[in-house]
Amino acid sequence: VEVFKKVINSLKKNYEVTPIGGGVKKKGDLLIFNTYFYKKSTLWLGTVSFGLFSFNSITKSFQQYTYRDITKEDNTIFSIIQTALPGQEDVLFFGATGVGLGAFNTVTKKITSYSSGTYNTSLGIKGNVYGLRCYDNKLWIGSSTGLHCYDYSLQLFEKKDLSSIANGITLLPTQLMAAERSKTGKDERLWLFVPYKDAYIYDLVNDKILPVPPA
Repeated sequence: VEVFKKVINSLKKNYEVTPIGGGVKKKGDLLIFNTYFYKKSTLWLGTVSFGLFSFNSITKSFQQYTYRDITKEDNTIFSIIQTALPGQEDVLFFGATGVGLGAFNTVTKKITSYSSGTYNTSLGIKGNVYGLRCYDNKLWIGSSTGLHCYDYSLQLFEKKDLSSIANGITLLPTQLMAAERSKTGKDERLWLFVPYKDAYIYDLVNDKILPVPPA
């Protein structure tokens, strides 16, 4: 916790971003969207515009990673998550602008994009990706084109048509906030937020959209 506080306090000041690929240096406040503490030594930071940062709590050093030229295009990271599946111990999944759903290998430093380009397909997602939630062998994804589910065992994407069960309301862009599970560990409900509309609950068991109960 103390390490986390020190990192956040240091980033409140102007931080000179290391040039990537010969890019032009920029100086400004780093806005942090999300964090992920990795293997008890590295804090990963998803930032607005400047991509992914790692902070090594042992060496007290930063490293920046981007997926496209930061001098020309936005590199905003909305979410970072890791699965508990065998063989993915060194992989971080992230939601971002441009690249959509991405995977970052912390060993090879390679970024893989699951963007499908023009259309949503079983092999990729169109548009920006916001919230991510992972349970067992499934990754739930909220994006600018709706709600998706990625099945690791099948290695396929499935888009959930929420509008057909929401009285025709267009529920996108979809920001995935949280997931509820049963006592047996089965995904039961997803909490969603649609900007300029409302928050919703997606009942996975009964395939229904439910209103959020009053506070």
